[in-house]
Amino acid sequence: MFYHRKVGVHIMKINIKTEPQRLTPAEVLSHNQSIRKEIPLRMLLCFSLFVTWQMGIIFFSSNTLSIGGRTPLPIDVDSTTLLVVAGYLLSILFMLAFPGKIVWAERVSAAIALAAILGLFLPTSPQTQVLLFYIHYFFCIFMIGFETALMVNLFSEKSTILHLTLMYPFAEFLVAILQNEWFPIPFSVFHIFSIIALISLLIFFFWLPGSEWPILVQKNDSFTRPKKFFSKIYLLLFLGGLLTLFGNSIAETIPHGVSIYYASAAIMALVLFFLWKYRSIHPLTCCPYLVGLSALGFLLIPVSQYFPAIGTLPAVLAAAGMAMLSLYALMGIAIMNRYPSRTITPVIVFLAFLTVLIHTAMLEAFRDSETLLCILYFSIAVAVALLYFVLQPHLIYAFHTHPKETVEMAAETSPSTVADALDENSFDKLSPQELRLAELILQGYTNSEIAEEMNLTIGTVKGYRKNLYSKLQIHSKKELFELAQKK
Repeated sequence: MFYHRKVGVHIMKINIKTEPQRLTPAEVLSHNQSIRKEIPLRMLLCFSLFVTWQMGIIFFSSNTLSIGGRTPLPIDVDSTTLLVVAGYLLSILFMLAFPGKIVWAERVSAAIALAAILGLFLPTSPQTQVLLFYIHYFFCIFMIGFETALMVNLFSEKSTILHLTLMYPFAEFLVAILQNEWFPIPFSVFHIFSIIALISLLIFFFWLPGSEWPILVQKNDSFTRPKKFFSKIYLLLFLGGLLTLFGNSIAETIPHGVSIYYASAAIMALVLFFLWKYRSIHPLTCCPYLVGLSALGFLLIPVSQYFPAIGTLPAVLAAAGMAMLSLYALMGIAIMNRYPSRTITPVIVFLAFLTVLIHTAMLEAFRDSETLLCILYFSIAVAVALLYFVLQPHLIYAFHTHPKETVEMAAETSPSTVADALDENSFDKLSPQELRLAELILQGYTNSEIAEEMNLTIGTVKGYRKNLYSKLQIHSKKELFELAQKK
């Protein structure tokens, strides 16, 4: 027997052939946790410029989401629309087929985009200039999903929070400057900033190891997952994406709205950073309140028609939705810590693409009924807030427990392991079955899913649950979470 360093497992040598032992869920998730990176702030700064490149230069080159707004090139909107579709779909397919090659894909894509934008300095024909701009544009879209994949798969929780609440605001402030209407920025500045952003991204992508990637779930692995809980997270991300897009649309109808929208989102993200840094308040706990602010912004849109003094307040409040959605990578990590699947990031990116299509259709359908559209999005915001209140304890708990402990419990390891992961002083009264039940509840499993996992009837599960609450002297799932997080 010898030790294979690459995968960190023992391999038994049998005659001429070797067969690696199948990793347990605990070993898989422990390995995945070990390769998560603590990213230095200077590298997070380089990585954050992708946001400015995308939002400040590519998507919002004017006041109308039109790529041709400040671009002195004859850009065709239909062509850019096709590039958006192709970029999103090819990105999703690549992540499904070659998840371990994403860092290298980022390196190659950024290099091609940089070469294309440098080509715009050459004395070429207008047709060539347009082609180079389209290449630059396509690879920006193609890389959107990879940005998410890197955070979900390789960033530590701390680095992800720092990136989303400290470096994102920096990038969003740059967007606010690039898109301001007080002193319009010439296209030459956009051009130069694209070069700076791409060079910074290349520095980051070549700093990040290109050969490390999480071990992903295979068909025959013994991993289990709370399917309905995961589905609710994906629904939350989808609805949150709609709120962000509508916030952008609101901002475009208000003087200086785009700059105010991004500056407001940056300030709110910084507030999340300070609450996390100095008050130990996890950013995810603030999401329902951010959604509530964005909902208020939607309601003020029709009101502002009668009270112009409200001014830019709707754009400021709507920006809270963008601040909330910027935390989507943390939700992806929470899923990855439970069930490391290759489909997590592709699903998130597909939902983002779907929100673009649906939001566009909704804007067209309610073009003449702005008030109805605002009411519709207000209803969506209320649904997001309610859904998040249901999911929030489970999401916070996903970061409260070490992934190794979580998988050991999910993989039906010894009852003592489950007890060790919980507060021994509080849970030592429980039987092994009740301990297992407590952990499944905390992980987001429904009664029917628990019954399947534990090979019990739903009635038996309800009985165990009643006994569990009685022994712990609690009356609700909320109290169970409070008790579990005291350790």
